[in-house]
Amino acid sequence: MYSLLTSKLKRKVNKYNNLFIEKIFLFFLKKRIDNDFLINRFYNLFRIYQYVDEKLYVELPFRDERNHYIPVFILNNFKISPESGEIYQYKKNNTTPSKGVSIRKEAANMVNFYSSIKLSDGEQSNYIEKMLFANLSEKFSKIVIDRFLLDTNIKLVSLEENILATHAAFQYARTPAFREQIKIYVLYLLEIKKVSKETFSDQGKEKLKKIVELNSLNIKEEDIQDYFKKLTDKNVDTDKLLSQKLNNSQTIIRIISLGVGSSIIKPLFNKTKTIIDATDPFFFILPDTGCVVIDTKDPQCKWPYGWDFIKKTKILLLPLTPNKCLVFHNKQQPDNTLKELFRNLSIGSSYYQHLSYIYSNKKDPLIQKNLNNL
Repeated sequence: MYSLLTSKLKRKVNKYNNLFIEKIFLFFLKKRIDNDFLINRFYNLFRIYQYVDEKLYVELPFRDERNHYIPVFILNNFKISPESGEIYQYKKNNTTPSKGVSIRKEAANMVNFYSSIKLSDGEQSNYIEKMLFANLSEKFSKIVIDRFLLDTNIKLVSLEENILATHAAFQYARTPAFREQIKIYVLYLLEIKKVSKETFSDQGKEKLKKIVELNSLNIKEEDIQDYFKKLTDKNVDTDKLLSQKLNNSQTIIRIISLGVGSSIIKPLFNKTKTIIDATDPFFFILPDTGCVVIDTKDPQCKWPYGWDFIKKTKILLLPLTPNKCLVFHNKQQPDNTLKELFRNLSIGSSYYQHLSYIYSNKKDPLIQKNLNNL
């Protein structure tokens, strides 16, 4: 009885805690406040909110549900028509795209994609989807993205830039393609760097955080790419190998993905944000990634492609509508250059996707032709 009352009280406090921080968020966004002192106080308050939220959050009974790894508000921008709830889906070796697939039920989602087994007590949790993505990232990023799309010349305030960077960081790190990369990364740590299995436990999480977010082992992207090539040449089943080495590999992959997302917010925040327009080819969504990552110093489809966005040459392209794409880069590069990079690499990068298809708002032979010619 006491436990039940405590849970109800925690849920109520948690509810009002969420409403409180949401109202402040909306106030700062509506007024477009750009005062450093107020913004810093706000972030201090937000850190308190996160702490309270984590402590008070009470898991509802776990149930299976579909989790979108491309936000629905982005998918809706690519739907077949304003009245439609469907989107075209292109697959390899098909002559035409699939008839419209349901955005809500079929497009860019998997059952329990964000659910995880907590390291602390072994219980299954939906906290990541419910609180981090659905309740925070997507709700406020939609406000800023819609505003930016209406006026691409608008001077963003600090909070808006932070929300955009947060959205892009987790769009990059929350997808199936990135999880495939993390599998290779974890195997590299275990096999090449001889990191102990204890590091991938609740007791070793601080050490793991330093390795992932601070690169304490000084790992280079090229090292991971060379290791991946060796595994590929030997036809190694990476899923099987990883499950043999770690019995909690899926949970570790989710934890590392979140850590990477958090660690790249600041580098993306510090980059220039530009919205580019394109009509030929129009932009589309790669469902396993939601974005395209390019190193302009070596613009090839290398995979795994890493997350060192501190590098000035590393840029991220995030399609928002069929003809507008948000780009995070380090200097004002000509629109034509950015469009060319997207055109040359985005379809090609679908080769590395586990699902191997693309979403678009219309039929176009360019996409299918490139998919089939890979």
